[in-house]
Amino acid sequence: MPDPRPAHPFKIKRGPMFVLALLSVHEVILAMRSAGAKAGPMALKLECARFSLREIDGQKVEHAELVGSGINRFFPRVRHQNQLIIAWGRVHEPSLAEVAGVRRTLSVEVDETTERWSVILPDKRRIRFKEQDMATVEEMMVRARQDGEGAMLAQFSLIVDNLRASITHIDEEQVDEKMLGGRRWSERFSVKDTMLLGEVWTDMQVGGDEDLEALGKPLGDGGTSSPTPPDTVISP
Repeated sequence: MPDPRPAHPFKIKRGPMFVLALLSVHEVILAMRSAGAKAGPMALKLECARFSLREIDGQKVEHAELVGSGINRFFPRVRHQNQLIIAWGRVHEPSLAEVAGVRRTLSVEVDETTERWSVILPDKRRIRFKEQDMATVEEMMVRARQDGEGAMLAQFSLIVDNLRASITHIDEEQVDEKMLGGRRWSERFSVKDTMLLGEVWTDMQVGGDEDLEALGKPLGDGGTSSPTPPDTVISP
């Protein structure tokens, strides 16, 4: 039975032609776990590419053929494997232009107690978020560290968990954490959607350098006078 997902063909100069299938968020998490807790960023992405490969030079391939050093049979050069990683990123990760485009759709509603954010994804769906409290964010960060997963997997899983807890509407449909749990997340959002929404979530909960303005000169340095008298002794 043919794979119903979009297939993305690539050709490496002086190297193989290959086809990548679009992985779901659930499959990316499985691939990252398969790579192991000590795997670095390149090894993690190479494992994701192994999961994604469907054809090499016109021949269908299975993940079992690519495990470990098996990948070297098809991609013998380091350059080949790095190009494979780059291709996987092109298919699954948002470009800087896509991130900037989504950020331009941001809108914020503020009431007495909270901020509510909304953003429009490239497929035109409007996603609305609620602000999380500091205790909830910290709890999720602690849980991610305690899972014993590698740093990148913990970070990716943390993004998904935080988004599940924050999203309140997809277009006009009201949703909750349970409705977005497990594989149900992958039914609604792609890996690229998830990364784009993760950028928005960080803007909402953390902000960036442009959100913080320094007012005047440092205290006690010719600007606003320091509230501490100059002859005060401060114990270490």
